[in-house]
Amino acid sequence: MLYEPEAGRGYIETRKFSEFIKCAGMVVGSAILLILNYRRVEKKYRKRAKVKKYD
Repeated sequence: MLYEPEAGRGYIETRKFSEFIKCAGMVVGSAILLILNYRRVEKKYRKRAKVKKYD
């Protein structure tokens, strides 16, 4: 298949952009997971702390 130079350049740019979006998405996703995980752990520790207080 033959590409015109402009079309080829646009294709490369869109590929780079999609790669960037993938990386950004992974970073954001992992950050959200970390935050959710941290909050879950925090709740567990709070419950344990309450139990210890009653003892």
